[in-house]
This record gives sequence, structure tokens and C-alpha cells, in this order.
Amino acid sequence: MTFRVCMRTYVIFLANAKKSLDSMTEESSIYNDNILYGTNVIISCVGCIETFVNQLFQSYTNLNCYDQLRLAGKIETLYNLRSKTVDWRSNPYQMFQKIIGIRNWLIHFKDEDIGLLNSRGKWIKDNVNVLPKKDPYIIFTKDNCQKYYNETRKIIIDLSEMMNIDEYMYKWVKEETFDYFEMG
Repeated sequence: MTFRVCMRTYVIFLANAKKSLDSMTEESSIYNDNILYGTNVIISCVGCIETFVNQLFQSYTNLNCYDQLRLAGKIETLYNLRSKTVDWRSNPYQMFQKIIGIRNWLIHFKDEDIGLLNSRGKWIKDNVNVLPKKDPYIIFTKDNCQKYYNETRKIIIDLSEMMNIDEYMYKWVKEETFDYFEMG
């Protein structure tokens, strides 16, 4: 007996984000691993969305030039194909833009010197020092990472509903049942 096996990378990415989120602590400190886990949450959330969107193109459209588009352009194109418009000004897509901005900051990191801290863990702003453009103590709190994860799940559900996919194909994201492989 043989089985066709499909590896669902978008499920793997979301499961990785969830596992990292569950490993985080409530305390935000340079002395814990929240930055490590939070980075994983961000990169995994973007990976989940992108691989899911690519799968939508592959399974539900006849387009094959989507690889040249940025992720936001891919989402916009899927909406346009259904004669709909993405609302980038409200969640989950407003949060999507924030997640992409953080991911880009991490992946295209250019300056290791992000600021100066005092002994109480407060940023110092003076004639020489500026506040960090992105504050890792805020970005990588467990609460914020939970928001990134939740909004990523909402994006997957929204895209699935917008594409009129049968609910059984995306119930995994609602139920958080992470089966990495589909066999049939």
C-alpha cells in the first residue's frame, strides 16, 4: 500500500510559533530567553502566512508569476482575484504589517548598537544616545507575541474564507491541531 504525503509547512511554522510562545515568560528582561522565543514567533508567523499564501496560489489560481511579488502584494492579488479589497488599516492586516516590519528589522539587521541602558533597564536618551527605533523589550513581550500569533491565525482564517475554502481545510488553525503531514 502506498500513500501520497503532503508536507504542510504553514502548519509547521505556526506550530513552531506556538511552541516558542508557550516557552516565553511574563517577565521582559535581557536575562531571559524571550528575545530568542519572540524572534522565533515573528519569523514563524511570517513563514506561516507566506507558505499558506503560496499554497493558495498553487491550489486555487492559475497564476504562476506570484513568486516575484512581496507578501503583501500576494495577499492583495488574491483579494483582487475575488474582486475584494484588503483592509490594511484594521486587524488582522494592520498587525500583519507590523509583523512584517519586525521581521524585516530582524532579517535585514544593520546596526547592533541599538541604544544605551542604565542599571534599572531604562533606555537613556541624551545628546549622544537615542531611543531604539524598535525596542526589543516591548516587541518581544509575551503579550505582544501572543497578539502576533493570534493575528496570524486570523489571517489564515480570513484568507481561507475569502477564497471560499471548505472549513475542514483550515479548521486546524482554529483548533490548533498541528498535523505536519497529510496522507491520502
